Amino acid sequence: MLRGLVFAAIRIRDCESEESGLLRCQTCRTTAVSARSDDEEALVALKTVTDTSFDKEVLKNDRPVLLHFRMDGPESSRMMSAILEEFSAESAAVEFAELDMEKSPDTTSKYGVMSIPTLKLYRDGSVVHTVQGPKTKSQLHIELSKFM
Repeated sequence: MLRGLVFAAIRIRDCESEESGLLRCQTCRTTAVSARSDDEEALVALKTVTDTSFDKEVLKNDRPVLLHFRMDGPESSRMMSAILEEFSAESAAVEFAELDMEKSPDTTSKYGVMSIPTLKLYRDGSVVHTVQGPKTKSQLHIELSKFM
């Protein structure tokens, strides 16, 4: 069950659900059991932000935005995305989004992001907190709790 949850959270964009309740990843062809039962909340996919949409989706957003600067490939980026998808299902006070650093180099450079994963919490158009490096869910919860 837990493996299915992690699998679904990490590769949700590449997976398709089958009638049997299995998830099959179209990228690596791995199959995992879906961890979601009918009474559980589905994981919420993170909003994708790009150089083009950054101002509107982040800086001009009425709600605080926790933006995950990530890259495809590194395990730490995938695990952070999975944790943030869990947080987004639990909290409506903050908008959770991600930005692919390779596809959005202007925003990445403008905000001086040089390591992955990096999280920046924006409120009223400004960065109010930055988290760098891999964190567990509990570490991240403790660090962000004062801002959320």
